[in-house]
Amino acid sequence: MAPVENNQAGHENEHGLRSIAPAPIGTSDGATSQVSSTRRSWANGCRVIAPTANSHGAVTYLCVTSISFPEACEVSVRRRYSEFRSLRDAMLKERPELSKVLPRLPAKTTMITFESRDLAFVENRRLALELFLKTVVLDGELSASKVLISWLGV
Repeated sequence: MAPVENNQAGHENEHGLRSIAPAPIGTSDGATSQVSSTRRSWANGCRVIAPTANSHGAVTYLCVTSISFPEACEVSVRRRYSEFRSLRDAMLKERPELSKVLPRLPAKTTMITFESRDLAFVENRRLALELFLKTVVLDGELSASKVLISWLGV
């Protein structure tokens, strides 16, 4: 069997076939993160949308995950920035080597109310949270984390 030619980065195996490197995960502003495994995820997409203020004025984000296995559906959960931070910390505690793979979250800031927050700040934070969530949800190995599955309410 002749090797398959492609222009994407990858590695040639002992049979002369080239594996294709996983595609980068991107957000609507063009930021990307490289997926760390070729194992398939149970999800086929996720979005972090609709930042709104809760009853205490803290910003929450709607996390919508499109699930492809065992049955196609969408799961939504509303989370605060601190809950994203807790998820990242729990995943790192479970597997410290992920510190090289997981995107950093934006720095924690304190603001009094949602109305006083700069809209650009809220949007930049939303994009960073979306990149983080896409990185863990769309990676086959990372998406197997029980911490993540519980956090998403799957």
